[in-house]
Amino acid sequence: MILFQVKSGNEGFRQTEVDKLFFFFTDDLLDLARQPATMTAKYHSHLLQIMGTFKASYLRIAGSFPAVSIDYYYITRADEIR
Repeated sequence: MILFQVKSGNEGFRQTEVDKLFFFFTDDLLDLARQPATMTAKYHSHLLQIMGTFKASYLRIAGSFPAVSIDYYYITRADEIR
């Protein structure tokens, strides 16, 4: 799986944004007990739909104990903190 955090502004790198992606979003995505419908205040509706699709697909194949690897990419317009 490839996860992108894309910032369109000119803020540059911010460690808190990386932490949000790595710790909070990943926990919400991989915890199969957390339902996307309960996270409407945290995430955009399209992202919640994608999360729901991932969770449903993973649950269908969970009996075969699939390996999951995640690559993270943080993309900004600026190359430094401003």
